[in-house]
Amino acid sequence: GNHIFCWSGKIMLGSDAHLFILTNVLIVSGVLFHLLAILPRSPHTATAPTYTFVTVIFLLTQSCLWLAAATDPGIIPPVSSPTRPHPPSNNNTNNKEEEEAPVGSVLGYRFCSTCNIF
Repeated sequence: GNHIFCWSGKIMLGSDAHLFILTNVLIVSGVLFHLLAILPRSPHTATAPTYTFVTVIFLLTQSCLWLAAATDPGIIPPVSSPTRPHPPSNNNTNNKEEEEAPVGSVLGYRFCSTCNIF
């Protein structure tokens, strides 16, 4: 539906792309604030290993966020077939009304054309 394509269609973001962009902005601004405002004011923690650790965690967070956003396929039908599968049988029930319920009724099964399942 409302997918956003980037880099000539090489990356597709879902309908919640605005939240993905907001998440990126919040992570980047939080890390920049920590690196530029918090760490320089605390002399005991403003060391090279601390800056390295924060940078590595930031890069790991960003790479996992982008991987999740770019590789989530959404809904994939289990069978990409134009034929419709048969509805499941209710032979193991003792209720006669439930056995005779037609497909799509209140007690019967409904077919999902997106997932191709009942």
